[in-house]
Amino acid sequence: MSVIEDGNTGDSVTLMPEQKTYTKNVNRRNTKAAGVALSEPLDTGKSEKVGGYDAEIYTWSTPRQYWIGTNGTTEVLWVAKNFPDYDKIKPYFTQYEQANESAMGNGRPKASSLPGMVVKLEMTTRTPQFKFTQTFTTKLLSAKEEPVDPAIFEVPNDYTESK
Repeated sequence: MSVIEDGNTGDSVTLMPEQKTYTKNVNRRNTKAAGVALSEPLDTGKSEKVGGYDAEIYTWSTPRQYWIGTNGTTEVLWVAKNFPDYDKIKPYFTQYEQANESAMGNGRPKASSLPGMVVKLEMTTRTPQFKFTQTFTTKLLSAKEEPVDPAIFEVPNDYTESK
């Protein structure tokens, strides 16, 4: 799946290419559960090579509800301190984080507070109402500065909305 999110409004569209469907999430700001206590990202002292980068491994977690419908979240972050031009990229993360208070951004430790580029992320969330644990893994494939065609932010014409 792919997510297109408006950092100014918190609105997002999630695209599911296999099904050729999408869902809209309007104004997801402030959906974080009240009273959530998050840990700061902790350096585990471990490292691993990810995508050709030497990455230090950090983790954070909350044993309680992180966003509505969940009951505990853990995230592992692979951080590359030697990522090319990270100092040039970091202000964009800071700008995005200040504008974005969506369900997954609200209260979450800030990537801009880490000492390098997150090249891999693994989030595990427990969802008791469905009686399962779900893990999402995200890996950075590339990062480059170039003009972006606004059309890539549009829902493809052959997708249908899933309610």
